[in-house]
Amino acid sequence: GDEGGIAIAAGLKENTSLKELNLGQNSIGIEGGKAIADVLKQNHTLEKLHLYRNEVGNEGAKAIADALKQNQTLKDLRLPVNSIGDEGGIAIAAGLKENTSLKELNLGQNSIGIEGGKAIADVLKQNHTLEKLHLYRNEVGNEGAKAIADALKQNQTLKDLRLPVNSIGDEGGIA
Repeated sequence: GDEGGIAIAAGLKENTSLKELNLGQNSIGIEGGKAIADVLKQNHTLEKLHLYRNEVGNEGAKAIADALKQNQTLKDLRLPVNSIGDEGGIAIAAGLKENTSLKELNLGQNSIGIEGGKAIADVLKQNHTLEKLHLYRNEVGNEGAKAIADALKQNQTLKDLRLPVNSIGDEGGIA
């Protein structure tokens, strides 16, 4: 729960050797997500952070997004199944605008809708480090797909984009 996430975060404040942290399916919650995010602002060794199915919600996602603005060592961030929604998706996109280290981002199954999809697409136009983006099982729809398609015209670094189960119909597929 939250307490475990907070405890791990406290340990990370002192650690200077850990490169990868996988806390998948631990229900660290919003407060645990915020505590991990706070550490990311200061940590200069962690390269992979996997928080699959931890219920961090949009508030935890906002905190992580804020940390992305400062952290320039994290290369792989996995946040699938965390109920971050559009609000969290928009926040993560804002964090990516200032981040130059992240190469892999997994936001699958987070109820990210059209507005979150558009915000992420906007970042793809200017981001030159992200190589893998997984947005499977969200709700970006035709409008989000069109925005992402438009961004791909400018982005030359993304190598792996996953958008299955996103309510993308003919219109979004043609874009």
